[in-house]
This record gives sequence, structure tokens and C-alpha cells, in this order.
Amino acid sequence: WCPEDRTLPVDSGHATCKRSFQHTSKKVRVYDRDHLQRTAGGLAIGTGRHFEWLYGIAKWILVLNLVDGVFTLIWIEYFHASEANLMMRDLVHTSSLSFMLVKLTLVSLGTLFLWRNRSNALAVISLFVAFFSYYWVLLVHLEYSSIVFL
Repeated sequence: WCPEDRTLPVDSGHATCKRSFQHTSKKVRVYDRDHLQRTAGGLAIGTGRHFEWLYGIAKWILVLNLVDGVFTLIWIEYFHASEANLMMRDLVHTSSLSFMLVKLTLVSLGTLFLWRNRSNALAVISLFVAFFSYYWVLLVHLEYSSIVFL
């Protein structure tokens, strides 16, 4: 792109252009500065609609983390299960409150870090990986629930 006149080639496929004109016999679209800062390699990774969805994903990560913590404490306390996370295994047996505080704090800080770097494609991918990981963990908890209670 050309920083002097804030232009990108037409083949980039963005829908938020302001105007088109001829530049060195090639059609060029002009974009606002904020939009250009949210592009990586011609891919828009941060439109307003994308951030709305991503914000929802980030919130669900926190909710699923809380649900995971509650299920983990129930399984360990009443059904003598063990914590799969090696770093948290000793803490969950020492203090339930400390376990939940550390778990919620670490995941919240990690999610906040990724959210603040949401214009980076790797941060966006990481948020989705975290979401699907916690979703999978929820399914495992629900499967275990069906085995224990049915």
C-alpha cells in the first residue's frame, strides 16, 4: 500500500473503500487509516463486526473457564477425580478457593492480553483455540456427568 495517499490495489477485495481512481494504469481503492491498521497481508482481520463476534468469544472463554473450575471442584471433592492440569493439580487439593482464584485470574489475564492484541491474527487464532478447548472440556465434563448420574 502507498502511505502517502493511503491506497491499496483493487484486488484486495475490501468492501470499505472510500473511492476508486486510476493510478499508474491500475485501479486503486482508498481506505481510511483505521481500516488499514487492521489489515494483514490484504486480509481484513478487524472490522467492527469481527470484533463484536470476537468479544463474545472472549466472554465465553471466561464463562467456560468458570464452569470448568466448578465442575473440576465437584469431581475432585465428591467423586475423587484428579485434575488433568499438572500445574494446578497440587493447588486444587490444597485450597479450593486458591485454585479458583488462580485459575480465573490466569485465564482472565490471558484472555485480556489476547483481546488487547486482537488486531494480530495470531491473537485472534489463539482466542478461537482457547474457546474451542474450553468447549471441548465442557463436553468432557458433561459426558462424565452422564456417566456418574445416569
